[in-house]
Amino acid sequence: MSTESSDTFLVPEDAESLLGIPNLGFVPTIENKDLRLMRDARPFSPLVEALRWLRTNLRFVAEQPLRSLAITSAVPAEGKSTLVANLAMALALDGKRVLVVDTDLRRPRQHTLFGLTATPGLVDLLTGTHEISEVVQPSGIDNISVICVGVAPPNPTELLGSEKMASSLADLEKRYDTVLLDTSPFLAVADAMLVTSLAQGTLVVIGRGETKKINVQKTLQLLNRAKATTLGTVFNRVPGPEGGYYYSPTDDPKA
Repeated sequence: MSTESSDTFLVPEDAESLLGIPNLGFVPTIENKDLRLMRDARPFSPLVEALRWLRTNLRFVAEQPLRSLAITSAVPAEGKSTLVANLAMALALDGKRVLVVDTDLRRPRQHTLFGLTATPGLVDLLTGTHEISEVVQPSGIDNISVICVGVAPPNPTELLGSEKMASSLADLEKRYDTVLLDTSPFLAVADAMLVTSLAQGTLVVIGRGETKKINVQKTLQLLNRAKATTLGTVFNRVPGPEGGYYYSPTDDPKA
């Protein structure tokens, strides 16, 4: 059953007008769960083209190349973790050395998306039991590495707000072209506020027809309070190409 209503965002113009920040891209609805990652999609599919547009827009919206980028959402289940994985793949195709870091210590997803073991990971790095070289895992995709969450921590907020987190991110920014940080949902816990305050830029994922306007407004207020650099929004689960949100060529370029 559709959750679309007047208190949700249906078109990017509404979001830009109400929020005062640009919309940087659209991700189409993919009904087939096996095709939701860029690596599994056809070369000229709407998903691939949408991610290329997002990659290009990010290049122009930032005043300088971003060494770290946090991707967050107001509430759970808006698709931010899948977007992180897909954006990593799009950047890697552009020749960037990308590191994905799962900072959602309560409901991690990146190890599942990339088919990796959850441990060791970020928690092990922040608690001092492992070094960076011991927690970085190859993703199986060229130019992409991943730091999963690691052991479940009793104190996630304290770990993410620690000096060790700040210094580790600064170190990782020197080792990779782009560090993508998958955060927890912003309004659920304080964790995302801490992570976005460290990143050089932040994207806010909006589920089209799902995310309530008031929740995104609250998220932006908290991002401002954290002095985060909010670059823009990304509309997720947009209806197919016929909706006119993005251009998609035919699957066969000779057709």
